[in-house]
Amino acid sequence: PETEEYGITSFIYRRMRPFHPERFWALANREWGWVIRSKWLFWLASRHDIAWSWGQAGWSTKVDPAGRWIASLPTDEIAKYPEYQLELVTHRDNLYLDRRQELVIITIADNQEEIEALLDSALLTDEEMVEWPEIWNTYNDNFPKW
Repeated sequence: PETEEYGITSFIYRRMRPFHPERFWALANREWGWVIRSKWLFWLASRHDIAWSWGQAGWSTKVDPAGRWIASLPTDEIAKYPEYQLELVTHRDNLYLDRRQELVIITIADNQEEIEALLDSALLTDEEMVEWPEIWNTYNDNFPKW
């Protein structure tokens, strides 16, 4: 199989805190030579109600809004969709409910710990997490406006 012949591995990166927009912007704009493909939904602190879609293949990267996090919808809107209730129940132990990082990474090296550490460095720190959401909204954000 290609996994053995070319040394391809994959893993899922999951975290329950948002990316800092400046740190993640810097990370998103650097070379990811060891990552063949990555795809995910991500949570950006400066726009905490929007679920973002990330797609990367080789040198090409695309970022788009993917909709709103269920937790950001008005209660009457959530009530219209029973499947939303299940999603929120699944994440009930998380203060931010369904907001999260969820990334599938396919890489040509056995470097999961290195990649996770790099992504973790772009997450909000413990000190920044307690600033929800007033300060988060003031972070410099270079991602495209929609």
